[in-house]
Amino acid sequence: MEAQKAYNLSDLYIQKADVCKTVEEIYELQTAKITDYTKHMKKIHAHNIRNSNTDQVSMSRLVLKALDYIYYHLHKKICLEDVSKASGVSPNYLNSLFGKEKGISIQKYICFIRVFRSITDITPRQFAKRYFRTHNR
Repeated sequence: MEAQKAYNLSDLYIQKADVCKTVEEIYELQTAKITDYTKHMKKIHAHNIRNSNTDQVSMSRLVLKALDYIYYHLHKKICLEDVSKASGVSPNYLNSLFGKEKGISIQKYICFIRVFRSITDITPRQFAKRYFRTHNR
């Protein structure tokens, strides 16, 4: 999901949460936002699968290292140089590889993950397992 769209979705549900008066309303809003987010991500995921050249969606070791670094440092400021240093390659190469494999730049992905974590109480990995059929090498 594009960062701006994710921010807009997050803002929408923050505004709706501000007017909730009961626990039940907040629970219903939580369910609605997860459902809405799931529908958006399912469309993106289906699009990515259709555009894939293989039946399997896999990631290189470098991209997996980058993802690990991002997840473990979400609470801090993260820049491309830090992620590339942790992965052991140049920033340009890593960003290019990441973009080819994930369909999004590293900085946009970091924004997306932060917004995701702000609107739901599950991790992206748990979300993927729960709502998407994933393939590994």
